[in-house]
Amino acid sequence: MGALAAGAALVPAALCSVLAGRGVGAAARHFSPWTTATVLAAAAAVGVAVAAVAVSVPGVVLGVVLALALTTVGFAGSQTVLVGLVPHLVPSQHRAAAQGLFSFLLYGGSSIGPAAVGGLSSALPLPVALLLVAVLPVVAVVVGLGHRQVPTTPERPATPGGVDDTGG
Repeated sequence: MGALAAGAALVPAALCSVLAGRGVGAAARHFSPWTTATVLAAAAAVGVAVAAVAVSVPGVVLGVVLALALTTVGFAGSQTVLVGLVPHLVPSQHRAAAQGLFSFLLYGGSSIGPAAVGGLSSALPLPVALLLVAVLPVVAVVVGLGHRQVPTTPERPATPGGVDDTGG
């Protein structure tokens, strides 16, 4: 796949992310931020798994494009929800440092998947490398399912819209 084709394959993913932004916010207010982030992490895992299957079948471009879109929406959407939770989970005197650390981990973490696929695919078939990387968002789903409520105090106000952040 050339650079132009790769760029073209990312256009639907970018459009889906822009359109999903409004839905992610509404879902976080309706269901809870933790539940929304967990579902989005699951979507990212499914997207990577679909990509693993799609790249193993020659000529299946649509599957790769759909997988990219699902993975991008899941990854970007869950990050959006989680960055909004930081002020509600950290005492006010530590919020600036917490936001900075979260941003650092967000950008560092977002490069782990592509780097791991690149490195693993030199030793393993690409579909296997993708499936191994799909484990990362699955871990996020497990963590999200095990989340417990953080107490609300004057230092830790309720999550946006008064939504309980228990994840359920």
